[in-house]
Amino acid sequence: MQRAEQKAQLINRGIADYKAGRFDAADELFRRVLINDPNSGDAHHLLGVIAMERKRREMAFEHLLRAVELNPNAVAYQNSLGVAYVRNGHFAAAIHHFWQAIAGQSDYFDAMKNLVIALQDIGQFQEVIRVADRALKLNPESGEIIFNRARALHSLDRLDEAMEGYDNVLKYIPDHI
Repeated sequence: MQRAEQKAQLINRGIADYKAGRFDAADELFRRVLINDPNSGDAHHLLGVIAMERKRREMAFEHLLRAVELNPNAVAYQNSLGVAYVRNGHFAAAIHHFWQAIAGQSDYFDAMKNLVIALQDIGQFQEVIRVADRALKLNPESGEIIFNRARALHSLDRLDEAMEGYDNVLKYIPDHI
């Protein structure tokens, strides 16, 4: 079997293990990929994601930064690095990486969703509304986006619009507190 095929198999098995919650097995498979290909952006990215899940901040950043360094155009890498920055309270860096992901793929809903949350956290309410409107064109039934948009409207004292947004959230997330 050729190296590229082996690498793809290891990555795919690792992803399956990760999705099944078998982080140790996934971690081992991604590390095996790095033995033969230390410049595998996918392996670094996925090791970073696992490290984030395990709350191993330094290791997460080490792998995610390396993945982005190896392939700055990989939108998933940019998005994951943004999430790591949010989880550590570095909102400016997170926002930069979410925008990088969106610049690489204009319809990248997850990056938009993450960007909306980060902007909400730092009080950039006009920008929340702008990005939320863009995201809702892609997924008009996203209760999370609708909720964050309504919160931003509320923060801007646009109360009638906020109430309408909160009511809409309940259409998609009926038990939203």
